[in-house]
Amino acid sequence: MNLNKSRLLIILVYTLLFFIGAILSIKLPIENPVYKLLAIDLILTVYIFIVGLVLKNDSVYDAYWSLIPFLMLFYWMDTTDDLVFNARIIILISL
Repeated sequence: MNLNKSRLLIILVYTLLFFIGAILSIKLPIENPVYKLLAIDLILTVYIFIVGLVLKNDSVYDAYWSLIPFLMLFYWMDTTDDLVFNARIIILISL
C-alpha cells in the first residue's frame, strides 16, 4: 500500500473513532462522567487494537495517545459549566 493510501486509511479509521466516541458519549447510559469516559476510552482502545490487528500494523495504535487527550478535554469541557474547572483541566492536559 502506498503512503497516500495508508494516510487516507488512518484518517478514515480515526474519523470513525471520533464518531463512535461521540455516539457513545450521548447514548451510553452511565451517569457519572468519570465512569462514562473510562468506558468510552476502553471501547475505543479495543476498537483501535482490533483495527491494528486486522491491518497487521501495530503503529495504528500510536496516534491514539496523541489524539485522545484532546478528545477527553472536549468531553470534560462539555460535561461542566464551571469555567474554573475547565481552566484547570486545560492546564492539566497541556502539561
